[in-house]
Amino acid sequence: MAMKKVRILQLKHVQERLTQLKEQDMVARPPRGWIRFIREALGMSSKALASRVGVSPTTMSETEKAEYEEGITLKRLRRVAESMDCDLVYYFLPKKPIPELIEQRARYLAEQKLREIQSLVDLDSSSIPEDFIESKIQDEVEELKFSKKLWD
Repeated sequence: MAMKKVRILQLKHVQERLTQLKEQDMVARPPRGWIRFIREALGMSSKALASRVGVSPTTMSETEKAEYEEGITLKRLRRVAESMDCDLVYYFLPKKPIPELIEQRARYLAEQKLREIQSLVDLDSSSIPEDFIESKIQDEVEELKFSKKLWD
């Protein structure tokens, strides 16, 4: 039970941090990429940035293209950012709150398990009270939410 409380606290902490990020209303990547966007805002030529990064102008052009096409490494992106006196900020922002994603997954698995049991024993679902079925699903959901099996 203590592990469950620790897990609940961890989830709460993660969700608070993610909520803070979402509230910052982070902007989408500029159409031609962040490197070019910041470089041009600074009034810096591609050649000047290439020199600061320590690469050829051709390599710098390829780097900007790689970022635009989402084929750049984080290592390279960090190096370019530092060359323009910028921080590289990297994170995943779930589309839904983490507890909701966990609840959805657990419910999906619980319902799937119930369907398997019903097919094995060939039960007519209309003969089983709906509230009984829902309570069994909810019991399974609560068990799965803290199980290592949730994402297997």
